[in-house]
Amino acid sequence: QGTNNKIVNRIHFQFSEMVSCGFFWKEDEKQKEFRNLLFKLMEELLKVEKVVDDFIKIEEDSIKKINSQEGIKYQKNGFSYDDPTIQLKEKFENFLIKAVVSIRKFTKVSAFILNKDFDSHKKLYNFLKNNLKPTTSFYKWFENSSVFVKEIYDLRGLAEHEELKIDKFDVVIEENKIKINVPKITDTEFTLREYMEGGLKFLFDYFEQDRKSVV
Repeated sequence: QGTNNKIVNRIHFQFSEMVSCGFFWKEDEKQKEFRNLLFKLMEELLKVEKVVDDFIKIEEDSIKKINSQEGIKYQKNGFSYDDPTIQLKEKFENFLIKAVVSIRKFTKVSAFILNKDFDSHKKLYNFLKNNLKPTTSFYKWFENSSVFVKEIYDLRGLAEHEELKIDKFDVVIEENKIKINVPKITDTEFTLREYMEGGLKFLFDYFEQDRKSVV
């Protein structure tokens, strides 16, 4: 990955360059330690990005195949097709795991900047909440963002306990027309792809904006 990837460029490279100039710490050891934390954060977010890309490829390839001439095999009492539900569900659960790991890496970055001992995102949340002015627009943004962070943790918890409910990839034929229902989180309007794409964008924005605030 090069600097044309915004995760590499804006999560690690630009901020690392500022640190190297002695903008925050003059001590070489502190600069090195912080750059290492930034690198680990960037690395985890790139892993999240890769899972999202892999998910999209599996889903799009499945749709393309089903819509091809050989995608559906008709039988006497119905039809069959290659169902990617298990693969897609595994990718989504992997996304949740890696998203949580990236949040933990971000917490370590914030703890280093603030010179505090945050061993969880909840402690970082409580610290910022108590030290930001409630009347500022950033405070409101931070409050709303933290709700989504908690949601990611909650979904990851459900996945770990095998309680996460996901509607399967489904194909319906109506009036000789193929209709494909892509998987979504049960009882919501969010498809897995929409949630993952939105989640990746959220994590990037959250890490970048929150990091600026703690500095």
